[in-house]
Amino acid sequence: PNYKKFKNLEKNDNRLILLDFLNDNNMELYKDIYKQYPNSKFILQKRNKNNWLLSRCNFMNGDYYKHCNNRDNTNYSLQQYIKIWSNNYDKHYQDVNNFFTDNDNFFNYNLNENNSFEKLKKFLEPDFIIKNIDNIPTHKTFNTKYKLQDIINYI
Repeated sequence: PNYKKFKNLEKNDNRLILLDFLNDNNMELYKDIYKQYPNSKFILQKRNKNNWLLSRCNFMNGDYYKHCNNRDNTNYSLQQYIKIWSNNYDKHYQDVNNFFTDNDNFFNYNLNENNSFEKLKKFLEPDFIIKNIDNIPTHKTFNTKYKLQDIINYI
């Protein structure tokens, strides 16, 4: 996996934190990582489902579903992929939340919630010190080949 380091974190002890490396192709790795590092902090980043689906539709200049067809040796339409992705989204968030039920080292980082970054900081402290951050990282879809009204009927 591609482990990324969060620039604004300083380790305060010997525990390991893995942030921002699970992607859509290896979403089940969290179970294996938990087995190897059960005392680590786990963060599930959640964004609005419709915005996430729209971002997927617009990824790779609107041709991500074609890439998925090539990768998976399938011939699904964009509309079929929207339904698949929508179901995968729901299943993944449900599975992760069920897996980490009552685990104090798990945090749901909801990007659409007020004060979500402050809650994340509180979750990470005192194990990690978060330095001042001028620009909180966000994800933006720049290419807008598809609009929400183009995909909403397939969700």
